[in-house]
Amino acid sequence: MSLLALLDELPPRRRAVVVLRYCCDLSVEETARELGCSTGTVKSQAARALDTLRERMSVQEESPWTS
Repeated sequence: MSLLALLDELPPRRRAVVVLRYCCDLSVEETARELGCSTGTVKSQAARALDTLRERMSVQEESPWTS
């Protein structure tokens, strides 16, 4: 499964945070402003999203059914 497919599986808010922070290279403050939320929310949503992506990527790598 590609990274884009894994991103697509994230809840919308978490996906938006990841895209703005890491693809668009916005700061925490800029991301918060764009999404209309606090910087703490951006940080927690980014951390949760990255944890989910790491977990799904590691499971995918361990699976004998992936090529």
